[in-house]
Amino acid sequence: MKKILRSSEFFVALVVMVLCIIIGLINPVFFSWENLFDLLRSGVVTGILALGCLIVIVSGGTDVS
Repeated sequence: MKKILRSSEFFVALVVMVLCIIIGLINPVFFSWENLFDLLRSGVVTGILALGCLIVIVSGGTDVS
């Protein structure tokens, strides 16, 4: 558990969560359903491309590094 709490990924996730809470308190529209769907829509293309890269990496077909 201590290793997880000291990792840089945990720190970044904590900062993002704190920023989301602060922005949500300043602007209540941030936590609306419309904003959630806008965030999901904007990440769809990146997610699809990432899945394509994941399939290539897992299958060992090519080195994408």
